[in-house]
Amino acid sequence: MQGLYVVQILVSIAMTGFLVWSYDPILVLPFVGMMGTQILGIFSNRKKIKMDLALIPIQRKRQVYKEYLTKYENMKEICSLGVHRVFCEKWKKALQEAISYEERVTRNVYLLRFAEDAIKRLTIVAAYLLCVYLVDRHMVGIGQFGAMILLMQQFQNSSSELVERIQEVHASVIHVQNGLAYFELPQEQRNKRLEDSLHRITLEQVSYRYPAANRFAVADIQLELKKNEIYAVVGKNGSGKTTLSRLICGLFTPTEGTVRFDGVLAEEIENASLFGRTTVALQDFSRYAMTVRENILLGDVKRRASDKEFMELAKSMKVTFLSKEGVVNLDTELGVEYGGMELSGGQWQQLAVLRAKYKDADLVILDEPTAALDPLKEAELFEVFQEMCQGKIGVIITHRLGMCALADKIIHMEQGYITEVGSHRELMERNEGYARAFRKQAQMYGSM
Repeated sequence: MQGLYVVQILVSIAMTGFLVWSYDPILVLPFVGMMGTQILGIFSNRKKIKMDLALIPIQRKRQVYKEYLTKYENMKEICSLGVHRVFCEKWKKALQEAISYEERVTRNVYLLRFAEDAIKRLTIVAAYLLCVYLVDRHMVGIGQFGAMILLMQQFQNSSSELVERIQEVHASVIHVQNGLAYFELPQEQRNKRLEDSLHRITLEQVSYRYPAANRFAVADIQLELKKNEIYAVVGKNGSGKTTLSRLICGLFTPTEGTVRFDGVLAEEIENASLFGRTTVALQDFSRYAMTVRENILLGDVKRRASDKEFMELAKSMKVTFLSKEGVVNLDTELGVEYGGMELSGGQWQQLAVLRAKYKDADLVILDEPTAALDPLKEAELFEVFQEMCQGKIGVIITHRLGMCALADKIIHMEQGYITEVGSHRELMERNEGYARAFRKQAQMYGSM
């Protein structure tokens, strides 16, 4: 329908031009001038669209940082890393850049529209004066003059309609929603600090229920985690493993019971002090649209390592896709949000673990760190995890029970409850839920 309407307008303009030509060819000049102003309007609109399109990457960058700060799945990791100020600054910088560019766009568009309107009015005045001149010189009659005025108005209306349709087509390519919705989350009053390195985490009768849920995700948890030990938390999907890890690192406040860090209640410890002792690589880790270097630095924004230290860290973590001058190097922009490179799922996961390793923390938690890795990378990662946890408290959440044999203690969960705690040998001798699950997985690998 839109195409037929444009054809109708073009036919109207052509017929108007033909009638004017039939009176006197010189009378076409005013119409040519008027059409010129309409064409100027088209170019003015195209200029605005190009400016708007150039603004898209700036707005997208701002939106990406805003989502990092406001989306629930990102907030968990950002809070645990204690880097919300980094993203606040980046968001503010992107916002200022967008505002500055929008000011330039508005100013330029205003000048273009002013020039277009001025030229259009001058052209109309010139067309009327030409008609008056032709009448005064007896080159056209009064009747022709009246007809010319009507044709001029019809031509102006038709050409304006045509330009409006063209501009609508141009405008349809722009789908940018400009909005600003930033809010600050209320902060709990916490005034205690962990002065020494973390030695012990104690969960006493801890239960947790998600908002609007009708049952506890974990219930009646009695657990003690000690320095220099690695704990593997295992169980079926929905058994409460990830929720338990959030409680252990202080991201969640228990619905019932208490979590203590060296005897101090978790809800009384300052976030900076608590999260400063913890490094986490979550199952639903965030993919930050930043450089590789910045992705790693988020692990500890106060620390500044050299390129050599970064590469040695990557080598120690057996991250092979990253090289000093390769396709993916420290300065490679990641994420397709605004023109960066996209990594594979396994590479993103390795980068998340690398970020966790970069931070020298007392509590190390890896939540399903091998979900996107092949078995060889999985075995390498657990070796790295053992090194990461020397002199620390290590917690690994996993479905891959083959790694559990290397953990100091295994925590087996079912339907939100801890059903078994012990070493691999102890739980295998007990021959209950963990032993059955381990043998079942062993048979599956053995049959391959």
